[in-house]
Amino acid sequence: MAQPRKWISGLLPLAVLIALAGFWNQGRVEQDLSTRATSGLGSSGQVWAKAGLSGRDATLTGEAPSPEALATARGQLDNLFGLRQVADRTTLLPEAKPFVFTALRDGAKVTLTGAIPPGNARQSLLEAAKSAFPGASLVDELKPARGAADGFGALASFGLGELSKLSEGTLTVSDANLSISGRAKDFNAVSEIRTRLAAMPAGSRLAKGLAPGDILPPIVRPFTFAVERSGNALALSGHAPSEAALAKLLADARALGLTVRESLRVADGVPSGDWTAAAALLVREMAKLESGRASMIDDKITLQGKARELFTEEDIRTDLRTLPTGFTATQVAVESRVVRPYVFGATRQANGVVLTGYVPDSRTKSEVLDLAARYFEGERVEDRLAEGLGAPADFLAAIRAGFHTLARLAPGGEFVLSGSGLTVKGAALFDFARGEIAAELARLLPASFRAQPEIGVLPLPPPITLSPECQLLYNQELARGTVRFRSGSADLSDESRAIVDRLTVVTLRCVNARIEVGGHTDTDGSFQSNAELSRRRSETVAAYMVRAGVPAERLEPVGYGQTVPVAPNDTAENKAKNRRIEFIVK
Repeated sequence: MAQPRKWISGLLPLAVLIALAGFWNQGRVEQDLSTRATSGLGSSGQVWAKAGLSGRDATLTGEAPSPEALATARGQLDNLFGLRQVADRTTLLPEAKPFVFTALRDGAKVTLTGAIPPGNARQSLLEAAKSAFPGASLVDELKPARGAADGFGALASFGLGELSKLSEGTLTVSDANLSISGRAKDFNAVSEIRTRLAAMPAGSRLAKGLAPGDILPPIVRPFTFAVERSGNALALSGHAPSEAALAKLLADARALGLTVRESLRVADGVPSGDWTAAAALLVREMAKLESGRASMIDDKITLQGKARELFTEEDIRTDLRTLPTGFTATQVAVESRVVRPYVFGATRQANGVVLTGYVPDSRTKSEVLDLAARYFEGERVEDRLAEGLGAPADFLAAIRAGFHTLARLAPGGEFVLSGSGLTVKGAALFDFARGEIAAELARLLPASFRAQPEIGVLPLPPPITLSPECQLLYNQELARGTVRFRSGSADLSDESRAIVDRLTVVTLRCVNARIEVGGHTDTDGSFQSNAELSRRRSETVAAYMVRAGVPAERLEPVGYGQTVPVAPNDTAENKAKNRRIEFIVK
């Protein structure tokens, strides 16, 4: 007889036992699949991949270093016996295009940034960096990426080795291209880096590193330079700021015709200003020494030596005054043979001027004679000058002031320059001129000189009442010289004041004459501007004569411009003839 209640109550425990057995068996299967999946992924080199099991179903996770690695890992699970299905939840490592790695060195700190291949590449690169920069602080900011070129590790390690020779700099590896720039630690590093970069690893290319300015030389403090002469030998030592500066100094040194030896090194740390011009000046100064040495420490210059021929310490000092802004000669000591006292004299005679005393060199002598010819135009200049050492500073400017004064004095006048004192004696042609002469001497004489003027006034010669005689005197004065003006201006040139004084004397003597003061130009410039310029110039001459005492109503300034030439305007000489002031007695 059936008993449903009894057998139903027995089935419940049995079902529980069956369920527990199934669960227990599923756990064993899942554990087995997980073990085999992990082993397969590891043996195929896909350690990045993880397989999560749920029963006989797997979920593949992780970041694949490449599509090939992903395919391998997926194949491992797809072919794993016992798995029912595989869910792919992996990601693919980003690809860097271009693949760029950068190392920045700042003293004892090295920062690595950019892309790094996955796997052991990071560790290898860090070990290479530690070897290249022992004791440095390494900052790792690298990010894994796909796309590294073959030989990336070797090229990056090569670059780190060169970067270690810089005190600061940047290394960049972009695909197979290497760029490096920065400042070398020492002078040897510059040549070592250039040698190494000229032989890059196979398969790579140098993008930057050998061009000017890529690898900067070391900074030196202080920045020194020296040039020394001994007989016919010249030695250059110290530092130069660039290869171009070094070449310039060598060229200037060889131009002296001496045997040149140099041990210069290109370096940074040069003071501000035109260092090359300053150093080149010191090299050229060696031409004025028999022996000696000039040195520059930063912007301070010293020079010692023995002068050759007619050169003096003052010659050297004068040259050093042209040093570029910022450079200073702190000590100059040059032995030389000098004249003491240093005397120069000029005496005005009836038919010319006699020059006596000393000039420092042939160049200055030529300039003195040129000044004399301009101030004493149409007169004989007798040269009794000798060359001697020891001229005071601003010697030529003082001579010019003396000529400017003497040219306006009557025959018998003289000036003597002795050391830094200038004595002038003589007579002005009229009273107004005496006041002007004294003022002009004070204006033109350099401040380092003392003037002692003793200037009187010559009595005015008797009046002239005959117009032909007046015209003759004007013509005689203008035959001796020309009234000149500053270029493009109606201002009298310094050299022309003497002839205007003499013409004024003629005008003062011709008491009854009406005189036309005519201005003329060449054809340079426009017709209208020349007419205006000639008028203003004639007015300048007339105004001076009025200040000297000539009644204004006796003078008639006229500007003819270019309309009345006395010569064709075809040469500079002929044009000079046409630029003139004429006096016509009416």
